[in-house]
Amino acid sequence: MSSLPFPRADDDRSPGPPLPRRPAARRGRDHPAPGWSGTGPPLRTDTLGVTAVLRPGPRVQLHLLGEVDRASSPALSRYLQHWVAVSDCVTLDLSCVDFIDASGLTALLIGLHHAGRTGTHLRLAHRPSHAAERTLAVSGVRTLFDDAGHRCPHRH
Repeated sequence: MSSLPFPRADDDRSPGPPLPRRPAARRGRDHPAPGWSGTGPPLRTDTLGVTAVLRPGPRVQLHLLGEVDRASSPALSRYLQHWVAVSDCVTLDLSCVDFIDASGLTALLIGLHHAGRTGTHLRLAHRPSHAAERTLAVSGVRTLFDDAGHRCPHRH
């Protein structure tokens, strides 16, 4: 049992309290309040930590810290898919990512796929770390993401 306030990503239980949802008028989902802000439950694995900062809109910025590797990618993929499902715009902050391997790229690509299917805007924060930027650029995945400098197509 983990000492964290939420179960670890490898637990079979849910990741914590229910997360906020989109407004009912959008894709049939419910939403707790128009002033969607604060933080969502974090994701913790042995090699990666992710915090979610909620913004009105509903938008979320996910701050990744550590390594996006084979050990953390399945949990990150599920976490990212959830936020894509409940947000209009998801921004990934990769500025504190030390390493991304092929399974990490796959988790990001799955997130992009789900964003395309749900109409959610998925983009990168302005400055990924050198390691993240290099992996994304060499793999060609970088070109698939918008930068945070581009205006999100959803009204906020």
